[in-house]
Amino acid sequence: MSAENDNKSLEEVKAPEAKAEETQETATDAKPVTSSSVFSMFGGGAKKEKKEDEDRGDNSGSAKAQREAAAAAAAAAAKDGEEDDQAPESDDVHFEPVIHLTEKVETKTNEEMEEQVFKMRAKLFKYVAETREWKERGTGDVRLLKHRENGKTRLVMRRDKTLKVCANHYVVPEMKLSPNVGSDRSWVWNVVADVSEGEPEALTLAIRFANSDNANQFKDAFLKAQKENESLFKKRKIKVITEQHNIDKPAVNEGFPMKEWTVEIYILDQDGKEKPARCFTKAVYHLHPSFANPVQTFTEPPFKCTNEGWGEFEMSIDLFTTEKGGKQTIIHDLNFAAAQYENIHTLTFKNPSQALQAILRETGPLPSDEERKAKKADGGKKKKTFDIEKLADGLVKLGEDDLLQVIQMIHDHKDDGTYTQNNIDAGEFSVDLYTLPESLVKMLWDYLVKQGILNA
Repeated sequence: MSAENDNKSLEEVKAPEAKAEETQETATDAKPVTSSSVFSMFGGGAKKEKKEDEDRGDNSGSAKAQREAAAAAAAAAAKDGEEDDQAPESDDVHFEPVIHLTEKVETKTNEEMEEQVFKMRAKLFKYVAETREWKERGTGDVRLLKHRENGKTRLVMRRDKTLKVCANHYVVPEMKLSPNVGSDRSWVWNVVADVSEGEPEALTLAIRFANSDNANQFKDAFLKAQKENESLFKKRKIKVITEQHNIDKPAVNEGFPMKEWTVEIYILDQDGKEKPARCFTKAVYHLHPSFANPVQTFTEPPFKCTNEGWGEFEMSIDLFTTEKGGKQTIIHDLNFAAAQYENIHTLTFKNPSQALQAILRETGPLPSDEERKAKKADGGKKKKTFDIEKLADGLVKLGEDDLLQVIQMIHDHKDDGTYTQNNIDAGEFSVDLYTLPESLVKMLWDYLVKQGILNA
């Protein structure tokens, strides 16, 4: 074989390799074209390179196919993007709300039957005996609220924002409003039973106003409420009798002989005679902490408490009735100056139930008895066309919901001669049917007939 043929063969052999390389370079050049085409669909890449490729006349199958595929992919992506931008259609579904916020929710404050007779902004404090310091109870409006039916006035104070009650007690005649030391805009008083925390609690409270004028206005309203309440509350005098004598036991401390002492509690009637204090269900004695059993409870009159010791001290005695908030606390000074001595305490029964009033009447009439008799007598003079006894028997057969409706009817249609008593604390409502107006008696009678309890 000649050299010329060898060279030609070599060129022919190399030619396909060169063409393959050219094809590979063309394919490589096509990659950026694909990217540019995609970006240009979104207004991005330059179209110049694509134009240059077209001008170059590179129409190889591989490159053209890749460009067409890239263009198709870009178009599909743009179409998907447009579909994503559109909000999907959905069925018109209606959901019924669980809670209707437009509905009015009635909140009971137990002040619905009361009239505000005084209101003033102030800051309230409570004395803490354990730490011997004043602790702030809250800042807000102190108010005096007078009940529309029984006429009794109580002091109520709520904290700002939270409206939590920080003072709630009746303004009883036994309270003494004293000026705070070193201030002409502050008052101090003792409360036997404050129920702001739920359970009755004996407290020493202090209240401070913005200026002396506000403080004096509060004092005037406070004293007026005391005077008005004095004739409304049921009072009884309690006698505490103490007896003591020496006993033959070794003295614990030299010079202080051992003693046996006894304390008994009685109630006095209108003639000053001692009677069993049946108005109380139990008496709790709080003795000196040095006793092995410093808290002693007795449930039968005269609530006799007997102990031995050598020292004198001051004890507190809690007297309980069946009423809610019916705890009465008295302070008794145990001393050995005399073999026997007596102390008299005046207690006020703020809202006694009908059962407790019956017990209190055993020792004398109640302030409301004369007024009640007068109203009943006036009502008895009216000609009644209905049997009041049958009406009374029928009312007690009603269910709770029906009774509430009857009470509302009485509230809405009674007149000035109607005698009612509403004890909110005990959840008790009393009415003298003989003092009801004729129209209201007929209304109640018709209601019982409708309920099938009475005959028409």
